[in-house]
Amino acid sequence: KDVKFQKNKLKKSFLRLSFYDSTNPANQNLLSYSTIFYNSGNAFAKYARYVERDGYFTVSPNGTLTRGLVGCRVNREPESTSLNGEYPEDYRISSQFVVSDKYLSNSSSDGFYLYLWKDSFNGKIPSDIYMKVEFNHAGLGRTIPFMMPYKDNALGIKTFSEILSDWNGSNRYGIRKYIRYSYIRFKYRYDIDTGIHVYYLDDNVYGNSVYTTNFNDGTITLNLYEAKII
Repeated sequence: KDVKFQKNKLKKSFLRLSFYDSTNPANQNLLSYSTIFYNSGNAFAKYARYVERDGYFTVSPNGTLTRGLVGCRVNREPESTSLNGEYPEDYRISSQFVVSDKYLSNSSSDGFYLYLWKDSFNGKIPSDIYMKVEFNHAGLGRTIPFMMPYKDNALGIKTFSEILSDWNGSNRYGIRKYIRYSYIRFKYRYDIDTGIHVYYLDDNVYGNSVYTTNFNDGTITLNLYEAKII
């Protein structure tokens, strides 16, 4: 119904990416930020196109796709499986935010960007940049922080199973770990040979697995998790 009636709780909700030079709120400087609103127009168009058609996809335990009830689904199904050339994503009302390069996007977002900051910094020696991701929910009137837990004694990003194990065991995250995990650490440097400003995940924290597993198409997929303080 929120999609059907294009309510403000969707239209006015947005994702904010903020980049800082430090994780210390007492003295950190905001280097750049980007505000990305939920594309309620696309969601409504998908709803109007498919809601009266021959039903949404359902998936069986063995991964076979069939047709179910009429309408769009919201939860996610495997994108790699198709039914007569159609994919579940074609029918799903997505809650995803797509973050693309400013020059590749056909829409704009509010904010100011890192290229304004890099002009005054030569970047020959790699420096740290910390990204913070927050979802601003217009329906609840809340800012919901997200985090990406990483391994403390080894390089790499924690898997969903490892996060569940921490939650169900004795390794629940305290406020210090929450602050560390809520900032995603990037490195920035200027490549003299190519004349290119380079931004990359800190290998000394996350290792290089994020590149070797899903960097074939030139994108980095970061799985973020909603942080709840109890």
